[in-house]
Amino acid sequence: MKAFSGNSAIAGHRSTYGAPFKRVDKLAPGDTITVHSTDSIFSFGVVSPLAAFGDQLDAINPEKVVAGHVIVDPTDTWVVSDFGDARLTLSACHPEFTPRKRIVVVAELVSEAVPSAAIFGGLDADELVELVTKDLGVLENSAS
Repeated sequence: MKAFSGNSAIAGHRSTYGAPFKRVDKLAPGDTITVHSTDSIFSFGVVSPLAAFGDQLDAINPEKVVAGHVIVDPTDTWVVSDFGDARLTLSACHPEFTPRKRIVVVAELVSEAVPSAAIFGGLDADELVELVTKDLGVLENSAS
C-alpha cells in the first residue's frame, strides 16, 4: 500500500442541507467508507473509538463511547489531529437537530488508492469531464 498518512476530516449535517450524515450513528467497526477524489478512489474501514483514540478517551465519559462512534464537545478538536496513520474522520452535530455535541466516526485506510482512470476505462479526469459534457449536450439537444 502507498505510504499515505494524515487525518482527512469531513463534517456533515444530520438534519439540514440534504442531511448527508443523517445515519452516521449507524456506522459500525468493519463498515467500509468509499471516498472518491478527483483522481482516485479510497476505501476506509470504520474502527472503534478505543482503537482510534486510545488514551485520549480517558477524559470522555465512557457512556459517550459507542461501538462505531464517540460523542465529544464541539471544542474537542483533538479528534482531527494527526495520529500518524491514514484515517478519515467524520463528524456531525449531536443529538440530531442540536449543535450541543459532536458525533465522531473514524475509519482507517484499508486499500491502496485506485486511480479513477483504472475504473473509468482508462480515461483521466479531463477526458471524463469532456465525455460527460458531451453526453449532457446530447441530452439537452434531444430534449428540445
